Amino acid sequence: LGLTSATAQASSSAPYYGGPWTGQVFSASGLAKANLATGSVGVSASGNAPCYSAGCSYTTASSAIAQIFDTLTFKIAGANSSTVTDIGIQFAIEGTINPGAPTAPGVISPYAAMNGDLKFGGTGTVHYNFNSDSGSPANGTVSNVGGWVSSSVVSQSPSSFLFDGVYALDGATATVPVVLSLQCVIQSGSCGYADTAAISFSLPSNVSFTSDSGVFLTQAATAAPEPAFWPVLGGVLLVVGAVGWRRRQRSAVSGQRSA
Repeated sequence: LGLTSATAQASSSAPYYGGPWTGQVFSASGLAKANLATGSVGVSASGNAPCYSAGCSYTTASSAIAQIFDTLTFKIAGANSSTVTDIGIQFAIEGTINPGAPTAPGVISPYAAMNGDLKFGGTGTVHYNFNSDSGSPANGTVSNVGGWVSSSVVSQSPSSFLFDGVYALDGATATVPVVLSLQCVIQSGSCGYADTAAISFSLPSNVSFTSDSGVFLTQAATAAPEPAFWPVLGGVLLVVGAVGWRRRQRSAVSGQRSA
């Protein structure tokens, strides 16, 4: 927390004891990175963990979570307290997710999930979810859309999500918090969303903004993250690790929020 950019990664491996996998070595790895300057977060994870039982009632997985948060101050030239100005906001995710094959005869397919969330203005959340257990492989939603003049999920699939919205700024100055987060959980298989979850703006010529971090969207989204180690009011959050959960709880996996 308190960084303007960061990258974290971890990996582990261990032999498995029990059932048909005794003696086999299973591994997991994850990477998370976030960059306020590019307005982007990225995660990737891979693993080859088995189910703990033939019914796969409990299992382990590798997980990665990345988040950026900041507060933006928009200034609208020529506006007064009653002026309403619309700005365009885009939120895009691209990557790959590949659940692995069953690890033994009669065992159901391993689990894979990813979530992406954009919260802009503190009232509206744009949420994207892929869950290999669900009947619908990709699901994009917009909830509590206060402040949004329009909001549309342009396209969605397990490998791509595109949101396009119009947000209303009131007055000559508007202060808006923004949070962008991405999470990936893999039991067996892989996911790769390391560079491609990003926010961008389409601003009228009389609109400009500053950020509490001082760096938000000051670089092109394709720029490589630069390390920064001084405290700021915006920040990044990275989590890489191993998790365990019962299969019936898998639909509860969700993007993280700042406290």
